[in-house]
Amino acid sequence: MPPGEVRLAIDCGSVTTAAVLVWPDGQWQVLRFDDRPVLSSAVFVRPNGRMVAGEDAWQQAVATVEGLFVPSPVRRIREEAISSGAVTVAGVDVVAEPLRQVAQVAGLVVGGPISDVRLVVPAGWGPRRSMLLRQAAHRAGLGMVRLVPAPVAVANLVHALSPVPVGANIAVCDLGGGVAATVLHHGVDGFEVVSSLEDPTAGGLQLDEQVAASLDGLSPPGRGTPADPRWWTLMAAARTAKEQLSAQSAVTVSMPPPQPPTVLMAATVQAQARPLWDRAAVLTADAVEAANLQPAQLAGAYLAGGGAAMPQAAQAVGARLGRAIHTVPDPGVAAARGAAGAAGPPAGAGTLWPVTAWLPDLPLRRLLGVLVPALGSAALLIEFLSVRFRYPEEFVRPVGSDRAQTPAVVMNWGELGLACLLALVACLCGAAVLGAVLPANAGVRRPVSSEAVRMGGGLVVAAILGSFIAALYGVGASVYLVAPLESFLRWALLCTLPLGVVAVCTGVLAAARSRAPAAGWHHWLGFPVLSTIPAAAGMLLVSAANHYMVSGGGPASTVERTGGFLIGIGTGLALVRPLLYRLVVVAPLAALSMAMADIHTTGILAALYVAAVTCWWLQRLWHLRFHPDPWATDA
Repeated sequence: MPPGEVRLAIDCGSVTTAAVLVWPDGQWQVLRFDDRPVLSSAVFVRPNGRMVAGEDAWQQAVATVEGLFVPSPVRRIREEAISSGAVTVAGVDVVAEPLRQVAQVAGLVVGGPISDVRLVVPAGWGPRRSMLLRQAAHRAGLGMVRLVPAPVAVANLVHALSPVPVGANIAVCDLGGGVAATVLHHGVDGFEVVSSLEDPTAGGLQLDEQVAASLDGLSPPGRGTPADPRWWTLMAAARTAKEQLSAQSAVTVSMPPPQPPTVLMAATVQAQARPLWDRAAVLTADAVEAANLQPAQLAGAYLAGGGAAMPQAAQAVGARLGRAIHTVPDPGVAAARGAAGAAGPPAGAGTLWPVTAWLPDLPLRRLLGVLVPALGSAALLIEFLSVRFRYPEEFVRPVGSDRAQTPAVVMNWGELGLACLLALVACLCGAAVLGAVLPANAGVRRPVSSEAVRMGGGLVVAAILGSFIAALYGVGASVYLVAPLESFLRWALLCTLPLGVVAVCTGVLAAARSRAPAAGWHHWLGFPVLSTIPAAAGMLLVSAANHYMVSGGGPASTVERTGGFLIGIGTGLALVRPLLYRLVVVAPLAALSMAMADIHTTGILAALYVAAVTCWWLQRLWHLRFHPDPWATDA
């Protein structure tokens, strides 16, 4: 890897696709898709020819009979035409779709295209399928790629973690959608395949089908035969249940209507998987025999792939070979990690990582997203309440006086309204944290990931919490300043109500769609919090010019106009995101707000920023509701 270059490795398997990024300093990270370490390889082709991959593809297959669903694209890469009804697509194009989604997410993380890309391929693939995979990668926008055999990639990872002597042999059993057993020799130039055997019908895909069939008695559809939508519902439920049973003894599975939920036991799945693991053990033993070796002559035997997470697999293979079997770390992404050369520490494990790549996902960034508007809100509220000390004769009244009397001083109502708005913005920026503590599915039955339900619930909770804090600001200010409640509460709620309503609608719609953007929720809902800094600073300057400086003087007027100018800048930064649009919008807004800056017009200045922030959230709501495919782009 050339200095300063990022490397991307992708393992596009028959069931899941995993990807690993390695930074120039040797640190690495697993790409996440909707907060998952792997992306489902399934692809759904809509009647209009547009394709979606991952969990979205499973949802489309469950929801409609129109279109084409391909649960395992790489197994059909050699087909020139895959058809279902009026939909026809080439196998290469179907394989390209999950690769395209990986390329999009990787590009967002890195901040641009990646030139060093490696693709993991099965050891048994010949020149034709390898060429077709290169074509799929090119159509996905990955450019020139290097192919790395899967067992070689796993062996590289094993050697990086625990060196294998030169001249030694190791066995690798890959339990993915199918089973592949390989014996490798460690030579001076690296690992080379000595023997390899595979069985595509003895892996995780077969187990998913067996579990799904046991739930309702349906049979898997034949190739080219349209499937009953109930079958894909059962397959999705089986996949989710199998993942949960790795840590639980039993799970409740939602069945297609009108059937009631059923309980699936871990022992049942283990019994169904036992013949598959026995087959994997036989293949591994046969591969060792084909290499003219005895199991005792191996320097080590290792399990990789998603199925290796089940301890029964290692027991079955070990019993057949008569020796200990080791499961590689993170077996589901081991091949991608080995192909990428990810032998160093994970990103974030003690050293710094590239700021442009990691900043959107850093805990520090999330913390700043909450702290910046929260601190601005607190500063504005304190400045607003300090009027009691500047004019004590108006607010400190003797006992028995009329405490409902309206103060004669000019109140900076825009300051109070902006403080309440920034409190709500801070809560919305923390919606992801609030969503993380919600129940897994918030009572909504779904056969797939409920991350969108959590995020939607977090937005609703954040909007309610922010509105409550705004109301508390108004009531607290009224009590502290010994003044009528009406004006305080009116300004507190009017400046937050529009944004609160839009945020609640966005959260409800996000939960109803139950899909995540390709870039992830944190990026798609990344409000430009930096806009709050000039807005808050500008309002503080306007207040300072009128309360701490001689009114009508040159310096006071300059400070006041500067404050209005900053509020206009903050409004423009919140209103649009692209740099060119900001250059066009910020200048007239700054000029307008600078011209009208005055203690009597702070309410209008605050309303400008409130409108800009609300419009930003309206864009999110619009894309959720009306955009033809909001999950493929970042508006």
